[in-house]
This record gives sequence, C-alpha cells and structure tokens, in this order.
Amino acid sequence: MRSSAAAWQLIPVWMHCISIVASVLGVIPSEEECVEKLIELLFRCDSSLDSLFAVTVQLFHRTWREMHASHDEHDKVANVVHEQLRRAANHRPTNLNMLEDLLLALPYWKMKELWKRELIEKENNQLGSEVVG
Repeated sequence: MRSSAAAWQLIPVWMHCISIVASVLGVIPSEEECVEKLIELLFRCDSSLDSLFAVTVQLFHRTWREMHASHDEHDKVANVVHEQLRRAANHRPTNLNMLEDLLLALPYWKMKELWKRELIEKENNQLGSEVVG
C-alpha cells in the first residue's frame, strides 16, 4: 500500500469490492441486467468467485490511481468500478481474461467520455421530443 495521503485503506476497499461483486451477481437484490452475464462467466471459471473478487480489487486500485482519489473518496471510486464492471459484463465475456481485457478498455478517462456522450445524447433526445412553441 502506498504511504501518500491519497492511499486507499485495504479493509474499506475490500468491503466496497465485496459489495460490488455481491450486487452485480445478484446476491444482494439489484436491478442489474448484467447479473446473468457474470453468473455465466462464473460457471465457466475454475476458481470463479475469488478470481472475480481479485479482478475487482485490481480494478479498484487502478481506478483509484486514475482518478487521483483522496482517502475519503472510496464511495466515488466504488461507483465508477461498479459501472466499469457492469459495462464489461454486458459484453458477455466467456472467461476471466476476456473480462480483464474488457475492463482494461474502460479506464476512468474513457468512462468520463462515455458519460459525457450519453449525457449529450440524452439531452438531444429530450430536445428532439419536446414541443417547441
């Protein structure tokens, strides 16, 4: 663990990662449509749950660094990690390596671009559907 002021604490990170994995897998009631996709992946892997947890912790660490997060931003990073995992799962990865590759393609800067594009599309759709008079 890093000793800088921006270092994340192990136990809170693990708790967030457990919560993310449990939520995405449907262990905790969730409205996630990616649950079945990740469950399919888990049945294809030998050491599935611990491997998925390890991937989630690594993703949390990578995203933390990319966001330049401070010690009190665990929730913010966890929300981004959850969204990264959800988007990757929607591609229906057939193994853990494919999931990791999909996650590598979703760094924080890419997520910000996707959110910006989605916001613009949403605003354009709303403007297009409103009656201007």
